[in-house]
Amino acid sequence: MKNLKKITVLIGIITLAYSCTKNDDYQEPDEFEFNFDFSKGKDEWLHGFADYNSEIDESIYALGFKFSALPEPLDVNQKSLFITGVNRSDDLFMYIKRKVSLAPNTTYNISFDIEFASIYPTNAVGVGGAPGESVYMKAGAVLVEPNKVESDGIWRMNLDIGNQGLSGADMKVIGHVGVADDTVAYTLVSNNNLAEPFIITTDTKGEAWVIIGTDSGFESTTALYYNKISIKIEKQN
Repeated sequence: MKNLKKITVLIGIITLAYSCTKNDDYQEPDEFEFNFDFSKGKDEWLHGFADYNSEIDESIYALGFKFSALPEPLDVNQKSLFITGVNRSDDLFMYIKRKVSLAPNTTYNISFDIEFASIYPTNAVGVGGAPGESVYMKAGAVLVEPNKVESDGIWRMNLDIGNQGLSGADMKVIGHVGVADDTVAYTLVSNNNLAEPFIITTDTKGEAWVIIGTDSGFESTTALYYNKISIKIEKQN
């Protein structure tokens, strides 16, 4: 029977890097997990925006990102990653990303469990789409750094992220940002793909990028706080 070893890496104490822990005697376990609670900072997570017009003043989209406390009535002593934008193009994509180092030429199952604070109700009417169910959360793992690229006057991703409620080759829909029908305050909720892990095969360098984002069909403001992110990585044998 396969002997699965499981480790929990507390970011800020141990870096999320295979290359930093590797030595002549080191053997990467079959299964391990990275947990981010942002108690020490952004933990090297970066951000970006795409799917909007590159030829007009970007300020109209009110794009923003910061390391922030959770809002009331939640625990304001808990830190998080805050990201916001106004969807004026019917398709705003807001994302966070992080580089990870794994074993080279190895196939992995990658599962995300994402806790975030949302204020958006379910079964509500919104401009262009619902504020909850029409803002789709996606996650993925890729070999190239996720970035926006200009194409025909639109900032688009250099990945196949799909379109709103449709998954792409590089990112899969794992839920939406709606909380409950009676939601009026920021509430912690979670999305995950534990039942259907993302599959990636590393290259000779063993480097990969994980990316989490929201693909919006709601033509107004979306503002979210990423509170905790757990990434489970398991080798395929």
